[in-house]
Amino acid sequence: MIAPAMFTGDDVTWYVPCYNAHATLSRCLHGITQQCTRPARVLVIDDGSHDSYGTLPVEVIRHKSNAGLAAARNTALAACRTPLLAAVDADVAVEPDWLRRMLDTLNDTRAAGAGGCLREHYDDTPADSWRARHMAQHWGQAPLRNPRFLFGSNTLFVADALRAIGGYDTRWRTNGEDIAVSEAVYATGRALAYAPDAVGRHLRQDTIRTVLRGFWQWHHVAGVRNRDFDTLETLVDRIERVGIGIWRFRAARDEREGCTDLLPLDAALPWIFAAC
Repeated sequence: MIAPAMFTGDDVTWYVPCYNAHATLSRCLHGITQQCTRPARVLVIDDGSHDSYGTLPVEVIRHKSNAGLAAARNTALAACRTPLLAAVDADVAVEPDWLRRMLDTLNDTRAAGAGGCLREHYDDTPADSWRARHMAQHWGQAPLRNPRFLFGSNTLFVADALRAIGGYDTRWRTNGEDIAVSEAVYATGRALAYAPDAVGRHLRQDTIRTVLRGFWQWHHVAGVRNRDFDTLETLVDRIERVGIGIWRFRAARDEREGCTDLLPLDAALPWIFAAC
């Protein structure tokens, strides 16, 4: 029996979906260009940004107007001519061995896709510390086969596995497309893998207002997917389960672990979810 061919950097097209990310894009691209394993091609998918990025050291594909994150990912998939498609968000700087470790994971598991571990680069303000604790984008320190989903911040997919499901669902313009695509891949019977040693650094810096809005966006998309807003009964259930339940869980955890400086942010959760 002939063993399947091993993937290498020559099999990888790597893209960065980008919308008004001038503050972090150069550090993101620096992380890509410093890889010990080089990809065949690097793309920036500019999703109708107002920012001016100047001359970038990689190929740029521009949308005429903002079409959303899922659409940007589909543009990259359409441009991909290699077996594998890697992605990192524009506010992520990956470690120099990121691609090598992701390739190792796909070669070892033969999964349809792999996701790396996102660690917060900034956590010295209440907002950034709260994001690090309550909006973590990783599954821990151990390798994992078939996690609930792959966080979209840093991934490596078999391109044909994405094509087989029709790519990304463009209804999800800002977030949630990663959960949807993971579920669609699982529905085809393929596996996914989590690679904790493939590390990206999250360069995001939040205020209290922006971190709470980001948290609301995460759960609002989940509510739309779960049809929480369809009837009065499901909406009332959501208020108890999400608006009250998440606050109780987060506040209890912060109090138990001595993070009392974060309790005021926890207390705001029922109010932000009151907007549904």
